[in-house]
Amino acid sequence: MTSQGPYFSDFIRPSKSADCDNKIRFMEKTNQNNLLGFLQNNSKYSIFNHMVELSNMAGIYNSDQMYMTLFVVTDDDIKKHYPEIIFMNMDILTAKTILLNYTLDRNISLDMLRSSNGMYLVTKSGNRLLCRQDEDGNIFLNGDIKVYDKIEKVDNAIILFADNIVMPPNSDCQKNGIRGCY
Repeated sequence: MTSQGPYFSDFIRPSKSADCDNKIRFMEKTNQNNLLGFLQNNSKYSIFNHMVELSNMAGIYNSDQMYMTLFVVTDDDIKKHYPEIIFMNMDILTAKTILLNYTLDRNISLDMLRSSNGMYLVTKSGNRLLCRQDEDGNIFLNGDIKVYDKIEKVDNAIILFADNIVMPPNSDCQKNGIRGCY
């Protein structure tokens, strides 16, 4: 029996870790046709991409072995509801909780959401999003978050677009921006 490898074809050149000079940290290549590549290459999702990087979930969204659905919100839509400074000063756990609240384990298309007037979607955080359809065919999450009639398919995900984010229950931000997130 012989041993072969390890082969690091999916990694670019190793770089020294900032924490310890003796450890080598490998940086994964970003696949431009997957979820992480979509977020990184579209400047109108820079706040969402910042949360992905902050929460250390870039590896999951870059993985070819994952296939999920993510509700994404544009920077302009986020800024209508919350000051940008909240997201720039956000802690890791809050960013991760927000992303997990908007990530579904399965492929969920707009047609599947329209197949019922009301349903619960179980997120990767274990929470449930109430998805309902009004009489005009508009889809809403948790009552007032509108899902746009737009879908993007990438190699490892289906991307649906919403007009607001679901803040974690203990991170309800004030619209005036004075108190921020807790």
